[in-house]
Amino acid sequence: MKIESKKIDDCRTRLTITATPEETKADYDAVVSRFAKEARIPGFRKGKVPRELVLSRFGTDIQNEVNGTLFRKFYKDAIDREKLAVVSLAAIDELIYSPETGLSIIAQIDLKPTFKLPKYRGLPLEYKVPEVTEESIDEAVAHMRNDYGRFAQGEVVGEGDYAKVSFEATAGDLDIASLPDSARNLLKSDSFWVNVLAKPAYPTIPGIEQALSGLKKGDSFSFDAVFPNDGPVAELHGVKASYSGSVLDIQTKVPASDEELSKAVGGLSLDALRERIRNNFLSRGEKAEHDRLASEIRDLLIKKASFDVPKTSLERTARGFYDSIVEKEVQNRDEMQAYFEEHFEEIHKKAVELAEPEVRFSFICDAIAEETGVKVTEADVDARFKSAADYMNMMSRKDKTTPEQLKRKAVRDGRLSSIESGILVEKVVDWIIDDIKAKK
Repeated sequence: MKIESKKIDDCRTRLTITATPEETKADYDAVVSRFAKEARIPGFRKGKVPRELVLSRFGTDIQNEVNGTLFRKFYKDAIDREKLAVVSLAAIDELIYSPETGLSIIAQIDLKPTFKLPKYRGLPLEYKVPEVTEESIDEAVAHMRNDYGRFAQGEVVGEGDYAKVSFEATAGDLDIASLPDSARNLLKSDSFWVNVLAKPAYPTIPGIEQALSGLKKGDSFSFDAVFPNDGPVAELHGVKASYSGSVLDIQTKVPASDEELSKAVGGLSLDALRERIRNNFLSRGEKAEHDRLASEIRDLLIKKASFDVPKTSLERTARGFYDSIVEKEVQNRDEMQAYFEEHFEEIHKKAVELAEPEVRFSFICDAIAEETGVKVTEADVDARFKSAADYMNMMSRKDKTTPEQLKRKAVRDGRLSSIESGILVEKVVDWIIDDIKAKK
């Protein structure tokens, strides 16, 4: 076998492989013999069909089988002999074989990029140990007391109270009776509950909270409202309305006592509850700090190592960004495919821009893993599929799945290697963060 390797660019090589008839004869004869043993032709017993007739009847199938067999064998031998760090087979430009002339293969392969690995130990970054203050725990306990509290009759409408009101509004020449219920009920109601908050997350009637604050049961109120143009009820966009009404009832929240709070959280004492809250805050803080450091590590190493990446890796990763790009532009799922096809060039360009640093960082992490001995184990992979299965089963009560099913599907779809690559990146980042922590 002769091998010739010619560099196309920094990451792609054209590999030419030739093998003589003598070098390929054994594999060719093995395929022909296998067809001869299985051939069923009228007038001949199974396995007794003449070789010439087998070649005549099954020539195309034999040729395809031989081509595949020879390619797999000689391509692998060439890669091993040349010690090529192959990322993927990009294209087969030529595959010609005949028993008389032998084998000729011309293939384009993408190789791992070569680059100077940036310094990854002793990075100018600091792990900030999360702190949990007693004041933050006090605030969390107060929120829980309020959440598990009970309602009681209120005297005066205050922050957080619920006020039951009746009202009627006029809005110029707007015919309120002709509006749909979603709009009409915001302009006239005999029984409307309002959660009186200083800054309501989803205000229903602009200004009603301020108008009710400080009132007692039976008091009257009046105010003017202007509905925003981006509100939830389209029929009221930009509508100006004048309200008059009265307070029918006031319900105020009475915070839970120590005993009530303990019962609500499974019998924990107040001290035990505070310790649980402290640990939860610490866990969140540690995750937030880990995520912050991981982002800074990624940005810093990418900035320090500039190199071209294999086109096949770039294209494969870019495909993973297509959906998120389209979803930012189109909310209707039925229209997404049409939008994708119409704007493919623009979407693809943006996806490649997003994919390039991700691919580069993945190769940086590969190189760090080789130096540090960080590896992805079978247990790491199984844990990832178990986590995914647990999440899917939590989100769906009907369709249950197992980690094994998810793993088999990933293997069928050719996604297992990318999943393992993602795990490796995470483990390398964890290793670097541990190194940063060790400096303290």
